[in-house]
Amino acid sequence: MKLFLKIVGGIFAVLALIIFGFWLSAKISNRPGPDAAPLTELSSPALQTAIEGIAAERKLVGIAAKVMIGDTVVAQAETGYRTKDQTDPLLASDLFHVGSIGKSMSATAIATLVEDGVMRWDDTLGQGLPDIAMDGGWRDVTLQQLLTHTASIPRAPISAMLKSVSETVQLHALRREIAALLLTAPPTTEPGTAFSYSNEGFMLASVMAEDATGERWEDIIRSRVAEPLSLSTLGFGAPNGDTPQSVPWGHRKIGAFKIAMSPAGNPDNPPWMAAAGTMHMSLDDLLTYGRAHLAAGRGETALLSPETYARLHTPVLNDYAYGWVVQARDFGSGAEPVIWHNGSNTMWYAVLVLLPDHDATLVIATNDGSGLSQTQQAFDDLAAQIAKAIVAAE
Repeated sequence: MKLFLKIVGGIFAVLALIIFGFWLSAKISNRPGPDAAPLTELSSPALQTAIEGIAAERKLVGIAAKVMIGDTVVAQAETGYRTKDQTDPLLASDLFHVGSIGKSMSATAIATLVEDGVMRWDDTLGQGLPDIAMDGGWRDVTLQQLLTHTASIPRAPISAMLKSVSETVQLHALRREIAALLLTAPPTTEPGTAFSYSNEGFMLASVMAEDATGERWEDIIRSRVAEPLSLSTLGFGAPNGDTPQSVPWGHRKIGAFKIAMSPAGNPDNPPWMAAAGTMHMSLDDLLTYGRAHLAAGRGETALLSPETYARLHTPVLNDYAYGWVVQARDFGSGAEPVIWHNGSNTMWYAVLVLLPDHDATLVIATNDGSGLSQTQQAFDDLAAQIAKAIVAAE
């Protein structure tokens, strides 16, 4: 019965992930927007009122948010509960699944390998995976294209998703097996010519990194990003505590029912997709990570050189850079850059926003994946309100 429930859960996850992926790629260029009315002030009480209003309107289980300017948290708020049973309050210090926000972390980890001469941005699939049989149309696809959603990689079959949740697997071997499946048929769109949001592209980049280093991808992320930045809470899969409900649980709407997803059932994207979005961490660690990317504007190296940060923040197609969306928005003082990404495994949702002109970083997260499009709209509007409040206070 447990195996059956895992398989059924995997099917729901795959279907939801496919739907969300198409929706994200269609809407990603429109957020965050500047149209929402500004907060009356940038303070914890004002932020508390805002997230309580969103939670009530959207009927979300819990929300937490933090805003940092420089090295100082200037506002934070939390509301709701760790599960829909409403026994343990959700805390801003809790662990949250960050979904596709992890894509920029994957690109960052690979950037450290490039700076160390282990990999190159123009490394190709043919060069990086020479022993994997692939159609000739894939051989010249570059690492850069994989990390900017311009490689036109097809989606993995449902059978690959189910295999990863139905048996114990060696992740590196499974990733290589799925890579071979993805690359057997020729491309339907010429790589490099179109934007197509692709979790699988990031997975292929992680396989190239594993082969280049001889290390497992999860260890690459820990040694190349988590340890240098002291992200002590970074982990993979759904947050899992020492006791039931000691961490927030993700929630999914199935029909008319909202279900709390126990971490014991590994409710997440398939683990072979780690580079695309299976990470969790505290909001403080997520802010620390965002701050490292703001170092480029201050001329600091932090983890990477200013030149590499600039590359990671330069869009290729559809406002998309290397795991980041980069756009210009006017929050009251003229057009300025906004660097951001959101993430969801259909049970959680989070958005991380960087405002380089103000040395500001903000994160909003929920443990409730129901009504994702409406939740994204609400969070993006709140992010715009916060940005306007930051500008108004200067």
